Parts: sequence; C-alpha cells; structure tokens
Amino acid sequence: MSDMKETTPKKSSARVRAGGTKKVRSATTADGTKKPKVKVIFLSGFMGSGKTAAGELAAKKAKVPFVDLDTEIAKTANMTIPELFAQGEAVFRKVESVTLSLIIAATSMIKEKTLIVALGGGTIIDPKNAQSINEFGVSVFIDVDFEPCYDRIKDDPNRPVVSARTREQLEALYLKRQPQYLQNSQHIIDGNCSLDDLAERIAKIAKPAPRKKPVPKTPVTEGEKALAAAEETAAKIKKVTAKKPATKKPTAKKTEKSNDSL
Repeated sequence: MSDMKETTPKKSSARVRAGGTKKVRSATTADGTKKPKVKVIFLSGFMGSGKTAAGELAAKKAKVPFVDLDTEIAKTANMTIPELFAQGEAVFRKVESVTLSLIIAATSMIKEKTLIVALGGGTIIDPKNAQSINEFGVSVFIDVDFEPCYDRIKDDPNRPVVSARTREQLEALYLKRQPQYLQNSQHIIDGNCSLDDLAERIAKIAKPAPRKKPVPKTPVTEGEKALAAAEETAAKIKKVTAKKPATKKPTAKKTEKSNDSL
C-alpha cells in the first residue's frame, strides 16, 4: 500500500534534522559475524511515513528491486489486508512474520546484491521480527512527525488499524511505537521532506559501494624488455668485477752468508 503523497518540506521535531541520515547501530549479526552478501534494506516507520512510495522510488534511483511486505502478505494469505485483519490482529501478525521469513530466505537465492523492502507499520515492533531484520538486513527508520502521517492515512479504507481508532488513539500509538522504532533500527532518516528527497536519502544507503578499478599495467615493449635484460646483465658483470683480488703474501729474500765470518 502506498503510504505517502508529495508534501511540502517541514521542520522536524524528530531526532534527526533536515537532510539527516544517522547510523545508530552496527551491521553485524547477533554473534558478531558479518552479514550475508545480499544487502536487504528494510524500511520501517509509522503508517504514512512514506515506506512504500519513497521506497519504490528509491529502488528506481538505486536500480535495485523493491518489495512491499503488505503486498506479499496479501499474496500469501490470498486475501486483502482488511479481510485478513478481520480475522483478528493476532492472525495478521502471524502471517506477517511468516511472509517476512520467506522474503529473508529468498534473498539467499537472488542474484541482485541489494533489495529494498517496505515493512508494515508494526512489523519491526515484534522482537522476533526485529531480530531477524537486523541479523539479515539493514534496518532504516523513516522518522516523520505525526501530523503529516495522519493526514495521509486518515481517509484510507485499506488501513484497518486506522479505521478502528480515533485520531487521539492513533497519536498515542504513534508515541508508543517511536522508541521501539529507534531501538530496533540501524539507520534513522528524517522523513519530513519531499517524496523525492526522502527517496534520495534511502537510495544513498541502498546504492552498492563502487568497486575499486584496478590500476592498469603499463604495457612493456620488446625494446624495453631487451633494455631491462641488458641492464640486468651489466649489473651482474659489475658485481663480479668489483670483487677485490686475493692478496699474495710477500716471500722472504734469501741472504748470502758473509765471507767475513769465515
């Protein structure tokens, strides 16, 4: 579900200010080992923060695949999100966790090195989901003020969490989830900006690091090879001739006996 419309940039009351992207956690697994080669960017945040709309645009900018978790949940359950939610939030959360596990498992079989996944508003709140997300991917919290989020979601019939709550109840939920988003995220992005700016900030995290180009070797001509060989030979000859010749011990001269002693 797309959860963002183009908005006028607004001053943020969040922890990360305008233009900000802050890394707050290291990208290693629980046992300290490095993450898998596939870089999965998991976007979290409150409903209406722009996870889907900005995430999809960021994927285009970074030229990587995009996956919306709610869309995949609907496919897994073979029903719409409101229909699934009608069976109880506990049922929805269980299907959500299973679908998340399937996405994580699938990353080991794809050729792409980077993938952007838009999570649901409550996905990363579950401790087990949060652990899986941070062990196998990079968690990014899109931090947006409540007012713009509410303006985007208040009339959306496809959001059962919204339909069942008043504005005051939604704001209370927003405030309850904020510290959990912060605690479970490796990066925080200020989302109080235009859709394009937000997508650009996400794309910067998603873009693969450029490979270092090997320094090209200077081609060696036949003449240069011959010159190098000649210089090497000359150096060997010089080394041999530079050795000092062995010194001979002086021989004692024979003296004739004097006739004076006779």
